[in-house]
Amino acid sequence: TTPPTSITGFSYIEDVARIFIGCTRANVETAHVFNIRGAIYLVPAVREFDRAEEQFKKALAIEPSALAPHFNLAELLFVKHSFPEAEVAFLKLLNDFPKIQMQVRHLIVFKALASQTLQGKIKEAEATQKTYFTFMDDTPAYYFAKASVAFGNKKDDEAKEWMEKANAIFKPQENA
Repeated sequence: TTPPTSITGFSYIEDVARIFIGCTRANVETAHVFNIRGAIYLVPAVREFDRAEEQFKKALAIEPSALAPHFNLAELLFVKHSFPEAEVAFLKLLNDFPKIQMQVRHLIVFKALASQTLQGKIKEAEATQKTYFTFMDDTPAYYFAKASVAFGNKKDDEAKEWMEKANAIFKPQENA
């Protein structure tokens, strides 16, 4: 498939690249620029882990209390399949940032739970799901957590049912 086109006629990725080239030429060095640059290095089409980590650490050097680069460093561990370290990093975010928005909190908890599941720590994942999520939440995290645990238990049909429930309740674009 071809990437979507922006209003400039280029792909969004090309637009983002142009913006960051402009920031680089203008010598703009903010935590946001470094964090987004690191995120670009982390996308599947690029996957330059060392460069991503370098950018996230530069962002933290400028703004040590920023959530996004801390999250992205945890995500980097997850993407590299360093699931024990990713689990610890995601759970640490919950302690270090106790007042984050529910949607972000749910994403962080889900990533910790997925890390647990991928390590075969199903009981811990089930406990995490029961501690942090309910079917009354305003995010699909409860359903995706149930799916993750079902996948971990090799119950693929049950996992797919949980994902279908999430998609029936929450529009798929809301789950992205």
